[in-house]
Amino acid sequence: MSGPYFLLIDPYLKTPAESAINTILEIYSNLGRELDFPLPTIQFFFPSVSNIGLEGFLTSLSSRGMYPISVISLGSYANLTDSVNWVTKFGIDLKSNIIEKGIPFLGICFSHQLFAHVYGSGVGYLRNPPQDAEGKKFHRFRSIEILHPRLKNFYSNSQEIIGHARHEQEVYNINLNELELACTAKDSPFEGLIHRKFPALSIQSHIETFHESNTGYKFIGAFLRSTLTSIHSNSYPF
Repeated sequence: MSGPYFLLIDPYLKTPAESAINTILEIYSNLGRELDFPLPTIQFFFPSVSNIGLEGFLTSLSSRGMYPISVISLGSYANLTDSVNWVTKFGIDLKSNIIEKGIPFLGICFSHQLFAHVYGSGVGYLRNPPQDAEGKKFHRFRSIEILHPRLKNFYSNSQEIIGHARHEQEVYNINLNELELACTAKDSPFEGLIHRKFPALSIQSHIETFHESNTGYKFIGAFLRSTLTSIHSNSYPF
């Protein structure tokens, strides 16, 4: 089989993110009923258990005439400051083989932090982590304000997304030579980032987690739609 494919990456540390994967697949499947052309195939990559790394994985598919046209990378229990070998290798490969090849990329939670890190931005533990009444880590939905016009180009439903905040590390500064602020939230000033040159963006909160507003689902759907419909064009989707 040859041709384009959509790549879904799960950088899990403990167990695969089954719920997130199934949600993305549901959104992707729904697009198939909206668009007037067949959807590309789907490929999955799990960097924490891969023996060949992302570069080797992409090379293997390329040898069969296959090429990625859209990439989403999910969250993880891994932390960047833990200096885990596969995280370092994954970040290097992601930067050189996906982002800087101009392949549209969306990173969520851990992958948002990794995106920031590989472009020289600061990532570390939450300085003043919100806690519930029992002193546990926060798990709550947050309102995310869309700031960057390139996001508004493909997502015009609303200027707000509702995402689920569930993380113990965060981006605390950004390298403005490479990245720009794309979204912000009340307790997450660097909630969303976008690359200055390439079609790569990231969001800290889990926008794939169900919320009655469906804004997260709609945003992911809009990202995928924009990348799929740009297959035959000579320009980036955003």
